Amino acid sequence: MKNKQPMKNIAPRFVVATISLVLILVSNCGKQKDPFQPENPYRVVSTFATPGYALEVYVVDTYAYVVDDQAGVWVLDVSDPEDPSFVTTIGHDQSATNVEAVHILEENNIALVADYDIGLLIYDVSTVDEPQLLNIAFDRDIEGTFGIDKGDTLFIFGADRHEGFKVNRYERDGGDWNWFFYNFYKRIPFAYGDALDVVASEEFAYVANDHIGLEIIDLSLPDSAAHIKTVDTPGGARALSLWDNHIYLAAYQRGIQIIDVSIPEEAEIVGSYEDVDRVVDVCVFNTIAYMADRDEGMVALDISNPSQPTLAGWVETPYAQGIFATDNYVYLVDRDLGLVIIAKE
Repeated sequence: MKNKQPMKNIAPRFVVATISLVLILVSNCGKQKDPFQPENPYRVVSTFATPGYALEVYVVDTYAYVVDDQAGVWVLDVSDPEDPSFVTTIGHDQSATNVEAVHILEENNIALVADYDIGLLIYDVSTVDEPQLLNIAFDRDIEGTFGIDKGDTLFIFGADRHEGFKVNRYERDGGDWNWFFYNFYKRIPFAYGDALDVVASEEFAYVANDHIGLEIIDLSLPDSAAHIKTVDTPGGARALSLWDNHIYLAAYQRGIQIIDVSIPEEAEIVGSYEDVDRVVDVCVFNTIAYMADRDEGMVALDISNPSQPTLAGWVETPYAQGIFATDNYVYLVDRDLGLVIIAKE
């Protein structure tokens, strides 16, 4: 049974969200069409206000995990995208009120919750409405997180604002993960800048360095991790997404920078899209890159040719912060609206 939605601190946020949603609908309906722009196939189907400012979102099956700067991670049931409902929160048991990011290891039913003041909280979410804390990894200052399951070995990565890239390796003990012992730890500091986000493949990790751009870490050796490449990008880096041997990097006022990492040691920028304002997050699904632009909302790009991305659609919101995409829906989090669910028609 779903829990009832907590009402504390919701009313003022709900009023703001309602007014903002009306403005979105009006502004999108009355948007002047540029003859050189495509037909816009995207529309808002619902919003859900969280108590504080929504920062990031991750969606698994019919659940959206929404990072709220004051209330940890809010888990919402989005099985009916037009009527999302509250399920539970993650992180309140540890007073996690400065959460920066969440990543779900779907096959393991594990939630990685990066709290800037506490560290990386590891939760069992196999029973979604009863998350259980398993362990706390790393120290404070974690801005982004990611995980890779290699069968009997699990790698958990952290982007530490001040200390760079971090990795823990866990192994199974009698079939279950031994969360209280990791047999490999590595920290790779960067000479300049702050690490804000991380994604990984089987053999490489990619870190967003806000002052420089992309940092690439070689994970191919089981007992080692080594920094092998820096790609200096205009605008620095806020977040990134890996798709089809390309990194799509949110470069703030320089939009999206697209980097070919098919040969990581020779990674280079092959395309970009800069006709935006302040891009702070990006998620790629199939051949569409979805951007969260603080001034413009959701912006979708056709990246079937990564060297020449083109506008594919948009939805205006007051202050977009994070984004996630699935087959039929885009999940945008906005500081003023909370979760915004967008359908592609």
